[in-house]
Amino acid sequence: MQILITPLRRAFANMPLAYKLISGVLSLLIPAVVITVITLLTVLQVSLTNQLGVNMQGLSHSTANNVANHIASEIARLQLLARNQTIINNVQGINISYGGSESFALEQIQKLNARWITAAQDDPLLALGQSVTSAAELRQFTKADPNNFDLITTDRYGGTVAHTTPPPRFDFILEPWRMAAYNNGKGAVYIGPVNYDAATGFYLTLAVPIFAPDSSEVIGTLHARYRLTTIVNQMGQASGTIDLNLVNADGTRLDTASGNIQIPLEERKYLSQETWHTGNFGSVPSLIAHSPVRFSPGTYDELRLPWTVIARQDLDTSLAPVQSAVLLVIVFAIVGLVIAILFTFFVANELVRPIAELTRLATEAQDSRRKFSAPVHGHDEIGRLAETFNVLMERVQESRKFLEERVADRTKALAASAEVSRHLSTILDQFELVTQVVQQVQSAFNYYHAHIYLFDEARENLVLVGGTGEAGEEMLNSGHKIARGRGLVGRAAEFNIPVLVPDVSREAQWLPNPLLPDTKAEAAVPIAVADRVLGVLDIQHNIRNGLKQEDVDLLLSIANQTAIALQNTRALTQAQRQADYENLINAITQKIRATTTVEDAMRVAVRELGRATMAPRTTVRLNVENS
Repeated sequence: MQILITPLRRAFANMPLAYKLISGVLSLLIPAVVITVITLLTVLQVSLTNQLGVNMQGLSHSTANNVANHIASEIARLQLLARNQTIINNVQGINISYGGSESFALEQIQKLNARWITAAQDDPLLALGQSVTSAAELRQFTKADPNNFDLITTDRYGGTVAHTTPPPRFDFILEPWRMAAYNNGKGAVYIGPVNYDAATGFYLTLAVPIFAPDSSEVIGTLHARYRLTTIVNQMGQASGTIDLNLVNADGTRLDTASGNIQIPLEERKYLSQETWHTGNFGSVPSLIAHSPVRFSPGTYDELRLPWTVIARQDLDTSLAPVQSAVLLVIVFAIVGLVIAILFTFFVANELVRPIAELTRLATEAQDSRRKFSAPVHGHDEIGRLAETFNVLMERVQESRKFLEERVADRTKALAASAEVSRHLSTILDQFELVTQVVQQVQSAFNYYHAHIYLFDEARENLVLVGGTGEAGEEMLNSGHKIARGRGLVGRAAEFNIPVLVPDVSREAQWLPNPLLPDTKAEAAVPIAVADRVLGVLDIQHNIRNGLKQEDVDLLLSIANQTAIALQNTRALTQAQRQADYENLINAITQKIRATTTVEDAMRVAVRELGRATMAPRTTVRLNVENS
């Protein structure tokens, strides 16, 4: 080691002072820059990866919720079908035909099942379930939603009542779906395991009980098979560049046309977990998120869907922003290092030049007798260093001043961009305001009708203050109002949320208005400032599904502007009332002061108070005590 150090020390001792300074600075600067860049890149990659993972988890979670909501919606549609009066009457008629005897019913069902299994194609028994009146309701249901197929209704004992296609047997008493839906006469929803065949693809078996009218008595069951086609298609439309997979508990993908494609084995340990991670998906490095499919709390709590949504993206694609950021950091680091090196050269030369010049002058002064005007205060080393330091400080100050001037010249003040004033901000009267809003909304977007409701002082009722057309005028004249929490308007006000009903015929809380008989869709949007709801902007359309989420977003913007304008008008009205009150008091006070007697003052006070209050008669009583 000493053999190497000695030559280096000699070389360094003979090196010019500028090079010594430059090498010393760079020996500290370059490692510091490298360490800083590496640390920054590491932190940046970890931070961005975590953010991407959270976003991916959010996508898988929302997709899982959509899948659960879709299944819940299908169950709700089956339950609604089970309440069809034609179906109920058909099932009840079959149950009555057994005479109330369970043994007789089971004996008859067994006989019919034996005949069914061996029946020829032209046997009337096979066509009976398709010819009953309730079968038409089943066919209409499958026609509206072709993903539902093989609909079957059974009686109390599991015998077939009606069907869309002839089932393989007549007796379903021991079928898991029949037993679960009947639930010993209590009724329950049944969701079967996922099945697959080449013609249908993946499908579910669903079953719900059929109740007697206005009763909890289970009189039969409704069975349907549901293709997962719609769910898979919706996942594909929402995925973008991210692969979304619906996976069964055994690892089988349910989003493929084939029934035997499974996810990699190493990913199965994450099933039924709400998590994300990076790893190899098969042989592809990926960012992967898992979210189990669960019904919303309070919705079919007893049922479980053994599915998981997996969101996956190639790691190269996911980290493309990270790689771009890394490249940008490296470029800035290199540029900064080059600038630092150039600046080091500049400073080193500036430090060395005065010393070299002073050394030269000192050498010449030593060898020459002529006088020098060099500002040297002493001849010792400290004096020479002090003089050199002063020179360098002047240079540094000049350089700093120059840089500050450059920065000041290049710095520009940013002009704040003011928002364009809305037309509503110019309206100062509340009635004119709400009238303008409903008329502009109705005419601009060709809605069937538009209303604005505002809370009364007790905040118990929503009072109509603006409406379009003759219907709106008639409701205004009649003092139309809606109780808080009632109907779509009341719901929007109660919970401070927009309410969209594309088809009011399917909404139980919808309140029909005889003045608006053509209403097919309705949207109610709260008019609120922060968390305080002032009222509701209600829009009605005469076209089913004529209102969509885009309309709600637009109406929210208008409602927010309306809320601000209403708040301004109310503040202005209050201020005006206060000003009028103060002016009235001042006027009365001035008139009273102009009187010369107490009687005149009282007459003026009574007269002016009567005029101000518009009272038919004004009386002032004085209690005079004799001292």
